[in-house]
Amino acid sequence: MLVLLFSIACCLSSYPGRVCTRALIDGGDDVLLLDVQDPGSDMIPGSYSASLGTLVFKASTDLAEFKDPKIADRAKDALIIVNCGLGGQAKLGAKLL
Repeated sequence: MLVLLFSIACCLSSYPGRVCTRALIDGGDDVLLLDVQDPGSDMIPGSYSASLGTLVFKASTDLAEFKDPKIADRAKDALIIVNCGLGGQAKLGAKLL
């Protein structure tokens, strides 16, 4: 599984990585933009929500009752872009994946 980190702060600024990340999202039909913030936080439109506290369960293929197929059953070479508000949660989420 290929994992990139991104933060909403970068997305909303003129950060150069914003253009590259947007191109990855727009150009790939199998790219998952995963937001690991708590529910109710501002999210990038089109992102998929899985809070950091539940990510380890949702990404596990061993815990059938908790797993999220959109995360756990992804192809190993499918790109996941992990994002959050400032980057700290995204960094932890990417390490978990």
